[in-house]
Amino acid sequence: MIVILICTIISFSSAYDVTILHTNDIHTRFEQFGPNGACSAQDSSAGNCYGGSARMMTKVTEIRSQVANTVFVDAGDMFHGTMWYHVYKGNASRNFMNLLKYDVMALGNHEFDAGLGKLSEFLKGVNFPVISANIDATKNPDFGKLFTKYTILTMGGEKIGFVGYTTRNTPNFSRPGPTLIFTDEIKAITDAVSELQNQGINKIVAVGHSGYDIDQQIAAKVCGIDAVVGAHTHTFLYTGKPPTNHKPAGPYPTVVKSECATESNKIVPVVQAYEFGRYLGRLELTFDDGGVLTSFNGKPILLDKSVVQDTALEQEVKRWQPGISAFAAQELGRSHVYIDGSRATCGLYECNMGNLLTDAMVQEIQRFPDSSQWANASIAILQAGDILASIDNKPPGIITISNMHAITKYDNVIDELTMPGSILIKALELGVANYNKSKPSSLFLQVSGLRVVYNLAKPSNERVHSVEVICTQCKVPRFVPMDKNKMYKVLAPSYIGRGFGGFSVFRDKQVIHREGTLLTRDASIAYIQARSPLITRLDGRISFLKASNTSPCTNNASGIKPMLILLFVMSALIQCVIYR
Repeated sequence: MIVILICTIISFSSAYDVTILHTNDIHTRFEQFGPNGACSAQDSSAGNCYGGSARMMTKVTEIRSQVANTVFVDAGDMFHGTMWYHVYKGNASRNFMNLLKYDVMALGNHEFDAGLGKLSEFLKGVNFPVISANIDATKNPDFGKLFTKYTILTMGGEKIGFVGYTTRNTPNFSRPGPTLIFTDEIKAITDAVSELQNQGINKIVAVGHSGYDIDQQIAAKVCGIDAVVGAHTHTFLYTGKPPTNHKPAGPYPTVVKSECATESNKIVPVVQAYEFGRYLGRLELTFDDGGVLTSFNGKPILLDKSVVQDTALEQEVKRWQPGISAFAAQELGRSHVYIDGSRATCGLYECNMGNLLTDAMVQEIQRFPDSSQWANASIAILQAGDILASIDNKPPGIITISNMHAITKYDNVIDELTMPGSILIKALELGVANYNKSKPSSLFLQVSGLRVVYNLAKPSNERVHSVEVICTQCKVPRFVPMDKNKMYKVLAPSYIGRGFGGFSVFRDKQVIHREGTLLTRDASIAYIQARSPLITRLDGRISFLKASNTSPCTNNASGIKPMLILLFVMSALIQCVIYR
């Protein structure tokens, strides 16, 4: 009798399953790529190439053919990041997203990098809805017609709502112009969810681009949300042992408990799919008849050599490549000297590539000079891990756009950090904490506007012997001793400036963070174009105390008193001779 009862209950309860395939922060990686950028012939033969639209097509098509109710979404930042964007702006993104048959896309901050004109062209040409609930386009109604707060998809006879969101800091990151207002994500999503619920939609997913922390806040604070598909922080989430050496920032999915009084026992899954299309996110959701999420699971799928590239899409990528090749070959300038960007040098010592790149940051981010200061910031720092190649001076010593993309593959913008000297010294200490000449460190900092002396005889975290800084509130720039308590403006790549890559010290509450928009690479390109031919040299901005000079006072002190005594005795003898 019990068995019959159970079967009866099951027969009246129908589960609804939906599979969400998701990407984020693709940044125009339509070609497969290797461990350090472009997929070289060597990388390809070794099976060390990942991602690319052709692999994505194979895996998405496979899952769609096998699993009902599959939806494919992107959480933003399809734009910018490679030469593809410089050449084609949003046209390549539109083409490949349409071919991949995305169902929904949320707007990321980098979609606004070329202004609303280019973004409008993209939005008019895509075959899927683009969403963001927290962009107020009241002052620009024509642009406002090109996207929507949310969309409703019908699959397997059920309706699911997708609500979009975009980081409220987009005006600091990009160029959306003055006619758009980016509002608080949580309030905007809450209002959109209410609208969907009023239409009878009881299964709702947030898809957006504000970062892992905000994603979790949305999951906790927005009542009615069943899952959050995020982006912006390029967060790698994984449960269990990852298939590569990337370290997860959390589990996939990350489970967040709802703080809503009406949903006291509800938990909400939060996911991201790392970056560049290396992984395809896959989240499985199961709802009951009432639209209640009853279970979820999934994991990101690594798009490696095990996933065969779709032939047709691979050929489509090749069709676009001639424009990229022509762009890459453009000459920026020339160098009369070898500019060393090797890790063996830049990870241990001052290198002239580090000098070039950090000087470019200072030169290109000049703001607010007035009668009291010649520059807003005279200091720049760059971790050695951001320098990936050298510039050869073999005649004719040509520097191309391709060279600069090889040197700075990462798409960091230049952020401005205001901090006390003590915090900057802690950052400098990180680069030499585990100093080992046989293991150059990616954390070693190249600098501009500083003279740093290290004492490796000291223990870790005590190795910064002295720091001088170029003054800004002075008529003639000169080096002065750094004051640990004084506030300094420091330019840094966004990756470390926002506390990643081991530089959590920059998340200290004393640090005031101003997010930038100019890429470090673009600053270097402008700098080279203005100063060609280059003769970038080493100028002693980073040095080390020699072992014999680590304690100059101590080393000489033992000889001071005997010498004084000897001089006194000799003086007395001379006087005696004279008086006799």
